[in-house]
Amino acid sequence: MTDVRAVVLAAGKGTRMNSDEPKCAHYIIDKTMIEYVIDSLNGAKIQDIITVVGYRREVIEELLKGRSKFVYQEEQLGTAHAVLMAEELLKDKKGITL
Repeated sequence: MTDVRAVVLAAGKGTRMNSDEPKCAHYIIDKTMIEYVIDSLNGAKIQDIITVVGYRREVIEELLKGRSKFVYQEEQLGTAHAVLMAEELLKDKKGITL
């Protein structure tokens, strides 16, 4: 089977949500948005997950403790830059990256 891993972008501030919480840390019913993403990846049998964190990263790291590796995007410079933050953890990997 081909190796599959995922890069999850979770560094945004969510300024349009009028909240100090990171966007993906907001709850929808009983879970945060980021937990829905990770649960969906796990349901697809993807266990190798790298989450790009930035704004208030400690909140996301606590939510996903033991469920993801983390890379830090110090300055939020867009989507492509966020993906680039995972380069070091991906450079020797073969297979598919989502």
